[in-house]
Amino acid sequence: MNSLRISTATITSANQFSQAVQFDSNSYFLVSVEGTFTAAVTLQKSYDNGVTWNDQPDSNWTTPIEMVCLAVDNSVLWRIGVKSGNYTSGSINTRISQ
Repeated sequence: MNSLRISTATITSANQFSQAVQFDSNSYFLVSVEGTFTAAVTLQKSYDNGVTWNDQPDSNWTTPIEMVCLAVDNSVLWRIGVKSGNYTSGSINTRISQ
């Protein structure tokens, strides 16, 4: 887990994700996806300290985005990346931060 409450990754293949990060409960965090790519980027959360990961609904982004999300529970870990089978080409710069 990253105690700085920021996680970045440059993704260039499938099954790559940012480092897991935990945010304050009832606080907003920023999600940023940049680059030129053909892929689907997914925001995921884990309720069991990273053992299993669940896709955040409506987070199958195929174009650059910047959005704000709400962390409702400070025991949840978050990460962003590209799942197996969802990458074709390009370089994706991701960032989630609070």
